[in-house]
Amino acid sequence: MPGVGSFDTGMTNLRELGLIETLNNRALDEKVPILGICLGMQLMSQSSEEGKLPGLGWIKARTIRFRKEELNGYRVPNMGWNTIKPMKVHPLMSGINDQSAFYFVHSYHVVCEEPEDVLSTTDYGITFTSAFSHRNIMGTQFHPEKSLKWGIEVLNNFANM
Repeated sequence: MPGVGSFDTGMTNLRELGLIETLNNRALDEKVPILGICLGMQLMSQSSEEGKLPGLGWIKARTIRFRKEELNGYRVPNMGWNTIKPMKVHPLMSGINDQSAFYFVHSYHVVCEEPEDVLSTTDYGITFTSAFSHRNIMGTQFHPEKSLKWGIEVLNNFANM
């Protein structure tokens, strides 16, 4: 589930296109692996500070804005290349290590309630969740489609799931 844009617009588009029921059925009932990218990851959370609408609620998490005063001089939005730190072994991250660099562009990030859902973290003035996994539901805050060989590796890993 790709995504670029704002939270409420994304949720509104899913609802107006009649996709929420189908997505819920496929992800929650049929347990089909699903990968949310950037806004797609955020839409899987319960809510976002960016909007007023509820998210899909597939993962116990909320989406919050980077707080400029906490970033030690880093700018918002976070835009550019950064590494990730894998937090657990998972098929999505097969072949990925803490030297693997990915492309980010975002002002909001997901905060997971359950630490075991955090798949990787990234440092950007603060440490934030850069990928999560909960059963068949996965999300990346980075853009694998823009992240050259490491991104292709993540997408290949997902396709092989």
